[in-house]
Amino acid sequence: MISSRRALQWTTIVMGALADAKRYPDKMITIQVAKEESALVIEEAIMALMAEGNLAAFRIGVEVKTLH
Repeated sequence: MISSRRALQWTTIVMGALADAKRYPDKMITIQVAKEESALVIEEAIMALMAEGNLAAFRIGVEVKTLH
């Protein structure tokens, strides 16, 4: 389970990516994470933004990058 502190950190990262997506409308923004659990949390946040009608959220992607 993700702690509330970690959730706040991920929210900050997602909102930063959203700001970048709005600032650069012709670019895809990618958030790289190391864990599948983190990717799921971020994808849920992005989907919530999409459901709210935030078009810039459609240009945010999540990529899992493991170290092995």
